[in-house]
Amino acid sequence: MSGQKQIVSTSINRGVMTVTLDDPEQLNRFSVEMFEQFGAAIDKGKDKNIRAVVVRGSGRVFCAGFDINMWPIMNDFGLHSPQTRDFLRMCQEVFVEKIESLEKPVIAAIHNVCFGGGFEISMACDIRIVTADVRMACPEVRLGVIPEAGGCHRLARLVGLGRTKELIMTGREIHADEAERIGLVSRVVPTKGDLDAAVQEYLDMFELCGPVAVGLAKKTIDSAFGLTSKAGLELEYLVGNVLYATPEAAEGYNAFREKRKPNFYPHCR
Repeated sequence: MSGQKQIVSTSINRGVMTVTLDDPEQLNRFSVEMFEQFGAAIDKGKDKNIRAVVVRGSGRVFCAGFDINMWPIMNDFGLHSPQTRDFLRMCQEVFVEKIESLEKPVIAAIHNVCFGGGFEISMACDIRIVTADVRMACPEVRLGVIPEAGGCHRLARLVGLGRTKELIMTGREIHADEAERIGLVSRVVPTKGDLDAAVQEYLDMFELCGPVAVGLAKKTIDSAFGLTSKAGLELEYLVGNVLYATPEAAEGYNAFREKRKPNFYPHCR
């Protein structure tokens, strides 16, 4: 990324890495450069000293979607070209696989506009906190395409098949109250200035939980979703059996008996 303008920034505080979409003049729209920088930033979350990741946007909006200036690039590739398929696969890898494979909680702190690619990022995160003025949508069908970076798949898992068809096949936008009502978001706060406090509440709760347990709970939930009941229970049994033998479980048990807070993150102080 030598010579590129930095349009995704990261900061770390007490083991929490904040990844900020930082191109406010372009409303944080996703360009090829932002894809590359965002993916590299999420990869930093694999560091053992990172206990959680927060994704947010700078300026007036969270993310207004994809940069329409990428359209000529896609046309140059050709509709059915290997380059186009490679680009779409990169979108999926960045938006879904990198975030999902991170065995740590990922919180999206969303304000104002969350469209297209921004919406798909938020759905890949584990917790979504939004402001009361938020507008969310996957409007891709209005451009003659579909949300291909996890939007169709992920939204159906979050809000159900019928609601997903309605939202994606019409491109209709929803506001905070509806997003909360259908279970798309975890919490609604009044303004952008209230996001930090809400994020911190979740971070404080995660700090009381074993990091290996949280990470494997995330993996188990994601992996078990499409399994039969029997296979899902077997997966839980196997993961749980492993966790009982960890030093983390011993610390949690001892802290409970000693009536103290567990010290799960001594390296993140």
